[in-house]
Amino acid sequence: MFPGRISSPPYCAGAAPAQYILLSAAGDSRAPRGRARSVASEASPRGALFQAPCTADFQLLCFGYFRRYLLRRRSRGGNLYAERNFLGRTPAGVSAQVGAGRMKNRFNTIDIRAVISELQDSLLGMRVYNVYDVDNKTYLIRLQKPDSKAVVLVESGIRIHTTEFEWPKNMMPSGFAMKLFMLNLSTRDGELFWEKVECKGTPPSPKDKLGVWVYQNKLIYFGGYGYFREDPVGTFEFDETSFGNAGHPRGWNNHVHLLNLDSFTWSRIVPTGKCPSPRAAHACATIGNRGYTFGGRYRDSRMNDLYYLNFDTWEWHEVIAQGVIPLGRSWHSLTRASSHTLFLFGGFTTDKQPLSDTWLYNLRTNEWVPFQSCHTDKPRLWHTACASKEGEIFVFGGCANNLLAHHKAAHSNEVLVFSVQPRSLVRLCLETVIFYKEILSGSLDCLPKHLLHSVHQRFASVNTCGS
Repeated sequence: MFPGRISSPPYCAGAAPAQYILLSAAGDSRAPRGRARSVASEASPRGALFQAPCTADFQLLCFGYFRRYLLRRRSRGGNLYAERNFLGRTPAGVSAQVGAGRMKNRFNTIDIRAVISELQDSLLGMRVYNVYDVDNKTYLIRLQKPDSKAVVLVESGIRIHTTEFEWPKNMMPSGFAMKLFMLNLSTRDGELFWEKVECKGTPPSPKDKLGVWVYQNKLIYFGGYGYFREDPVGTFEFDETSFGNAGHPRGWNNHVHLLNLDSFTWSRIVPTGKCPSPRAAHACATIGNRGYTFGGRYRDSRMNDLYYLNFDTWEWHEVIAQGVIPLGRSWHSLTRASSHTLFLFGGFTTDKQPLSDTWLYNLRTNEWVPFQSCHTDKPRLWHTACASKEGEIFVFGGCANNLLAHHKAAHSNEVLVFSVQPRSLVRLCLETVIFYKEILSGSLDCLPKHLLHSVHQRFASVNTCGS
């Protein structure tokens, strides 16, 4: 969307208002300079269109004049304003070559514009709702007021006129995938395959870098960065740097959506309490009936705040931790380490530096505690992380340098293992057997089948640093 309002600046010298304005009737703007074919004039009592031949130079001049005012920015709340010149102000007195050898030294205003008061009466005061480039020579401008709408078609080198044409609605703008796939991990034959799932209800707006919680066979999505959609609930903040994105500016939001995995139905959640600010590239983790989220990017800052959403009451709570708090970041991971601890790793700072630090948040003491690991020399951002039943956090993939820099991104396929809980007795015994496998090789058959199976799995794997 391009929010704005058509205003009424002073008249240009020698100019008059017009509904339809000739930009050029030269046919092909690529014609050699000084040559243009003659085009017959067309006019009606209401001034439907007036055409006159002119050079390619004149065509570019008039069209550039229009665009300069249409895209002029003013500091009125960051809005984009269209000037009244859009309605037909062009400088008079432009020389042009007409027909074969006929030269008219000066065009007067009646030669290049037809005065139609209806257009300016109907368009002045309307807001610019959207601007589309139908092709490289045609622009469609959608305008609206509370009680009316209008569509203006700008044909470069030909005319500007109102039209009934409607730009086809695209429910999924390019660049975002809105399809849902499911991987069944409980197959009897052990074969895994993807299955596309058709969902009911209204899905979230197209976005990326969003967070998700899993709770009681439900997926709960929060925040993200993507396209705007009218929504009375929550907050959407435009990213001003995306206003040139072909009429589809993007931004950050703090919306909450739920996908019921029993019925595959989308629903919109209306939370209460103190909601987090809009954000993207944050991290989420579930403990009990709470969904925790830490950090993320909002505009030019990367935050270090901690919130949780109660899934039974849908109420937001801000967590003000005691003591030292981790540095603000995005593209990090937050993982459930136990029933009362969260594990934070890596990310990307406001200064665009990749991180390798690790932290444990204790829900009981409300404190962040630095965690010592053997991976301090391996920064990661945009990675994945998951916990095992043995109290380990597995990190895979991601990038090890500034992903936004012009040099090549250092993507990783290494697995990092963090042991955040004491090992169980079974785990210690298995590791001892593996360590002394040559000495105990003749006695392995005495183990129970399920333990023997675990031992053989361990033999086939590569042991990595776990502290």
